Amino acid sequence: MSPSAPRHRSPTAGRQRLRRVEETSAGGLVLDSAEAAEARAALIGRIDRRGRLLWSLPKGHVEPGETAEDAAVREVAEETGITGRVVATLGTIDFWFVAEGRRIHKSLHHFLMLATDG
Repeated sequence: MSPSAPRHRSPTAGRQRLRRVEETSAGGLVLDSAEAAEARAALIGRIDRRGRLLWSLPKGHVEPGETAEDAAVREVAEETGITGRVVATLGTIDFWFVAEGRRIHKSLHHFLMLATDG
């Protein structure tokens, strides 16, 4: 290569490799009635960094030794004060994001729940 030829660097040259982390969360759509026309749902509202109100389903991390269903019931109760029981699986969302120098692979399990108390 001549001294005036451009040097090509790898796109990853100089970058630190991010540590990969697996996370599993669970939560759900909790309704106060099995009658669809009458049912109300519990949502979590929060203000983001830009001051916008965002709505989401209650959810949180699955603890060691806990099933996704158990975690969903616990998280709904912790975040809303509503005790519920799982009546169906709604599905799982699988996604990646980067936070605190880590590349996080998250699996989020959602369940349909019926409120029993709260």
